[in-house]
Amino acid sequence: MRHASGSKTWVDPQIGVAGGVDLGSGFGLHAEADVGGFGAAADIDWQVLGTLEYKYSDSITLAAGYRYLAVDYDRDGFVFDVAMQGPILGARFRF
Repeated sequence: MRHASGSKTWVDPQIGVAGGVDLGSGFGLHAEADVGGFGAAADIDWQVLGTLEYKYSDSITLAAGYRYLAVDYDRDGFVFDVAMQGPILGARFRF
């Protein structure tokens, strides 16, 4: 296993889509996907995620789902080429 450390900050243009469907009884499905980089900083970065949401109240929505995120950045000797995936949990609070 290789190990390295360092830090780098960059900004990439992104384009994406998001949508959802109401399942009734407070439940819904949400999905989104985006892609970016295009060589502006990262060669490419992209993600997809899907969640099952539950509207607990008018101001609180709970979500559970899955996310996949990949980034390919290689500039000036700094290489960040990763793919991360796993479950996600979230809550949205509206004021």
